[in-house]
Amino acid sequence: MKKLYYFLIAAVTVAGLTGCWGEPKVSKEKVSEDEEVKTTMTEEKHEHKDAEALCTVNGACGMCKTRIESAAKTIDGVSSAEYDLEAQKLKIKYCDHTTDKEAILTAIAKAGHDNEMFKASDEVYDKLPECCKYRGKDKKE
Repeated sequence: MKKLYYFLIAAVTVAGLTGCWGEPKVSKEKVSEDEEVKTTMTEEKHEHKDAEALCTVNGACGMCKTRIESAAKTIDGVSSAEYDLEAQKLKIKYCDHTTDKEAILTAIAKAGHDNEMFKASDEVYDKLPECCKYRGKDKKE
């Protein structure tokens, strides 16, 4: 029973410190000696800045560009994904509170595209259209 009590206290403390609860804060301030304490509600705003990353992703054609960008955008928190086919680079903007680069690149590998962190499975890669096959075409595997 004590362990449950300590766990609950720790959870409440962590949630309070990290601002995970979206409930408004209550502040009390004394207006004057003649007036009662006035309670005001102020909403705590969570400001999340977009993180940006430039990732190396293998692709071969316009269909690859569409597939790579679409795969990245399926991840919650991704606000934009722009693939430069010639440079083999994907520029992504995402909320780092919601997702991370690893999750985005995992989705891209699952769509059939090797990248700087993950290699697509041979099974998925083999199902890509012929024009999308990039392995062994003057590109490093």
